Amino acid sequence: MLACCGLTSEYNKFLKLGNLKKCNINHLYDAQFEDLYKLWLYTLGPKHLYETISIHLGHKPKNFNHPCAYCIESVKNEENVNTIKGLIESQIPGILLKLNSINLISNI
Repeated sequence: MLACCGLTSEYNKFLKLGNLKKCNINHLYDAQFEDLYKLWLYTLGPKHLYETISIHLGHKPKNFNHPCAYCIESVKNEENVNTIKGLIESQIPGILLKLNSINLISNI
């Protein structure tokens, strides 16, 4: 089971939720909302994630024609993955604020 149906989701090991033959679909679905990486992607989007990584590493962010390209570029190497791990706690306020906004809008 994948967290996304995007073009590159099959190549992003962080979007793989688990095996439906081994786990209950409800458990796999619910568990993704406990993963800050997935919440960051969901709330602020792959472009924001990629640009945050690039700027932190001192690189000029590239422009891509598709959101999936930002997503796969963000996890293309260990340096980027380690940067995500190092930055994710600082992103929690923005993630939670956006998540709260999304939840408010969906309840209207």
